[in-house]
Amino acid sequence: MKWTEENKEFHYLVLREGENTSLLADERVKKRFLNTIRLIQQELSFQIYSFCMTNNRAYFLMQISKDSKAEFVFNLMAQALEQSCCSFYSGWCGEIQVSRQRMEPENEEMLLEQCVMVHRHALECAARVEDYWWCSYNDYINKYYTGLVRPEKLLQQLDENARKSMQKFILCHRKLCYTKVSKAKM
Repeated sequence: MKWTEENKEFHYLVLREGENTSLLADERVKKRFLNTIRLIQQELSFQIYSFCMTNNRAYFLMQISKDSKAEFVFNLMAQALEQSCCSFYSGWCGEIQVSRQRMEPENEEMLLEQCVMVHRHALECAARVEDYWWCSYNDYINKYYTGLVRPEKLLQQLDENARKSMQKFILCHRKLCYTKVSKAKM
């Protein structure tokens, strides 16, 4: 099975509120933003492999067709976040900062590691990644379905056996999320 499509490229995207704001701490803002992203995704056909939304940032690992306008997608996502913030905080007139990095994972293990790095941001808001709702980890373990990611796409690449692929996914998260975090705290 070929692990990635040739005409597509991966991007790590971070949308960030201005300094000293935490409007994304409001779950209404997060929910509206994710609903809007789902609509944009349906219209422009790009794949989100992982996401995590903290109190002031939204992180995405995504795959976009090379011939599409990636910058256009990123700007639409930033506008969606601005509109979500403004819909609940009319006095807010900040600007969403966009930073992105093009990724070139060489194989499915590297792609999984990149997904874990996105999910790891959930530890800023919860003791365990699996306890944080605003993260695509829960889509992968069938705990909650956002409709933004298609977990089977990555899981099938890890192993054809569904149970084994889920085990690999969870073990990789345990290894990369918690061992590095606990070492960093020492």
